[in-house]
Amino acid sequence: MELCILVEGQVYPKERLGRNSALWLKTLSLVNPQQRRRNILKMIESNDGPSGGEIIGNFGMKVDTEMTPVVGRVLKAPALKLAERGKPVREEPGRNNQWNLMKKGVTRGSVVKHWAVLDFTASERTPTPGWLTTLWACLLIVVRHLGCS
Repeated sequence: MELCILVEGQVYPKERLGRNSALWLKTLSLVNPQQRRRNILKMIESNDGPSGGEIIGNFGMKVDTEMTPVVGRVLKAPALKLAERGKPVREEPGRNNQWNLMKKGVTRGSVVKHWAVLDFTASERTPTPGWLTTLWACLLIVVRHLGCS
């Protein structure tokens, strides 16, 4: 999951990422569907996953490891109303339904009233002590840096 805060006039901070961070983020976000399926099944069938071990069976339940087929279609990405040098511009999606957000910001910031954080990392199943406090402190730093309260 990704937490993204957009405020009025904010420029896309891609250049702030180091080379390794940018490559890691790209690797995470560009997993092909077959690999994503294998990753999900591996997580579900692991000993501490919902279908692995014997705990769930003790409650008379079972997790089906077959993926549910869903009929759908890919929609064209919408045009965005952004700001470039203080002037509103309409950004149409380019190739692969992606926008070019370089040197552009949002035209009007919005208030997010409710939000949540979902952690789907497979590397560590049990959070370390104090991780929520650390996360909250980091989020507050970001919010203050952006000038929000």
